[in-house]
Amino acid sequence: MQHTYILFFFLCSVMGYSQNPNDCTDAILLCGDTSFGISPSGIGVNEFAQAGNPVPTCFSFQTNQAWFRVEIQTTGTFSFALTPDTAQADYDFAVFGPVVDCDNLGAAIRCSSTNPRDAGVTGETGLNSVETDFIEGPGANGNGFLQELTVNAGEVYYVIVALAVGTGGFSISTGGTADLPPAPVANPLMDLEVCDNAGAQDGFREFDFSSLNSDVLLGQTNTTVTYHESLNDANIGINAITFPYTNITNPQDIYVRVIRNDSDCTDFTDFTILVDDPNIDTDIDPFIICSDNATEPFDYNTVIDSILPNASSFNVTYHLTQMDAQDGLNAQGSMFTATTTEEFYYIRVVDPTGLSCDYVLNTSIFVANPPAIAIPVDLFLCDDDFDGFLNVALTDQNNEILNGLDPLLHQVTFYESAADRTAGQNALNSSFTTTQNPQRIYVRVTETSTTCFSDGDYQITIRPRPVLQSQDDIIV
Repeated sequence: MQHTYILFFFLCSVMGYSQNPNDCTDAILLCGDTSFGISPSGIGVNEFAQAGNPVPTCFSFQTNQAWFRVEIQTTGTFSFALTPDTAQADYDFAVFGPVVDCDNLGAAIRCSSTNPRDAGVTGETGLNSVETDFIEGPGANGNGFLQELTVNAGEVYYVIVALAVGTGGFSISTGGTADLPPAPVANPLMDLEVCDNAGAQDGFREFDFSSLNSDVLLGQTNTTVTYHESLNDANIGINAITFPYTNITNPQDIYVRVIRNDSDCTDFTDFTILVDDPNIDTDIDPFIICSDNATEPFDYNTVIDSILPNASSFNVTYHLTQMDAQDGLNAQGSMFTATTTEEFYYIRVVDPTGLSCDYVLNTSIFVANPPAIAIPVDLFLCDDDFDGFLNVALTDQNNEILNGLDPLLHQVTFYESAADRTAGQNALNSSFTTTQNPQRIYVRVTETSTTCFSDGDYQITIRPRPVLQSQDDIIV
């Protein structure tokens, strides 16, 4: 039967793992159509240091390696093809068997260490029904393939694969007429997108994936399902997730391992969890009520459309604490009293259709008194050229207008008309030439942190220069 396996072969540390397929005793059992994604590194223990395990004649295999166990279910033939992900990566292999355990592998019955670059062939290697040789390599000797095995039901074989030269993973597919142990099926799962409606809306929440077991198995029995944070953990069978489980990234991939209880045959699938947080800026700028009073009424319903587009499409409630808002408890009316102390309130937004996630808006209100300015005295200035107009430095009045207020925290702006001041347009330059005589100047002082302002005005009068009459000469 034809079975396909994918082995991602990374050269990184696996220290601390309870199982490592670079040791024969932890060999990966080839069963059914299973995909592998492991991260073996190094050679583990040296199986060939034991008396019952002579070193394969074609190669020493003291490199990064992985072991596979082949259990024959029915008499027939067994073959496999190994295809590197990187062209001409040099994968060598040896086959041992039939054997009972890893302590007595005996001499290798197949051994290939052909260097594909030297031999002028691709990096593909394995056993097939065409070849007649049992050993090839090293160097340019051979084409990478050896004769397939004739096997009997109940026999066990071990295959060691080592990366001699190059980088990258490989895929391995089995063939022949003999059957391998039946594999379970890890049926694919839909990605899991959930709302972050419990606790702080930070993109992290608790899960219990055990409810997905029935969808993974679809009626299969005599199996165990576990969930893992990495594909390597799933393949090796370590660090199974316990519930309740809180995601560590968002989004996050979860790997599912299904293993038969009567063998080591496994299958794998994966899915992604996405916690909708819901990617909305929930911090709203404070609502500032500019008033001479110490308190003012404030109705959130008058501003909700400015902070929540299509507010009428949502269920909106107002709360005194964030916890109440998150839990939907102790809803208040929309009317609140603003004081000169900033008070925080929380708006819960719920989509009645359920298409978008609930979230909480954080808001605050307070009363800010307008800046206490002084109205400057009217200016009487002398004309400089008999035309009735004069260039005036308006900012010379700033200190008098601010009346002790911090000029770094307040902005003084001048206008020619009250209409321009109201519209906030056509502000005058600090150096201004009068256009009429007398002329009224309109002033606005704005506190930059609150945008509250006070208005005033004063008049500029240009007095004419005296005109002297010509006099007759006086002779003394």
